[in-house]
Amino acid sequence: MRNLRRIVFLRGLFAGVVPFLFLFISVVPALAATPSIIVSQTCSPGAVRPGKEVTCTATVTNLRSTEQRLRITDIVTGGGLYPDTAVVQFGGQISPEPSLNQLNRQEYGYFIIVLTPLSTQTVPVKIVPFRSREACLYSFWANMNNEIRLSPQAGGPTVATARSAFSASCAA
Repeated sequence: MRNLRRIVFLRGLFAGVVPFLFLFISVVPALAATPSIIVSQTCSPGAVRPGKEVTCTATVTNLRSTEQRLRITDIVTGGGLYPDTAVVQFGGQISPEPSLNQLNRQEYGYFIIVLTPLSTQTVPVKIVPFRSREACLYSFWANMNNEIRLSPQAGGPTVATARSAFSASCAA
């Protein structure tokens, strides 16, 4: 009888403690995973003729009450190689050649932005898809993406990403 009471007591103890532990374990990481940087992006116009300029505007928001120094990288996909498609302006600066130039993917090196506490900053990116006029000799259409990646100035994993799509077409 004594063992039965002990088993009932232990069963009741576990029934009350285990759910509380699961609640504690699931809530604490969720609070730590709250993003401190939010980035969104829009590109306009959504469809352009080859050689015309597309302006993508990224809006970066700092939700922390401390200053953030971030490294911004711009990636253009779907536009062939560098001389065909180019980012002509990145963050208000004239853009150099891409730091990574692969077929249908160019990565434009980073620059540092400083976000004051609880602030928002816009970063303009101007892209000229398929600069050669020869693209319209034949029926032509390309779906392209522009992606902004934010990471800490000192390096490390990406903290925020925004992607926006546009197209280059002779029918635009």
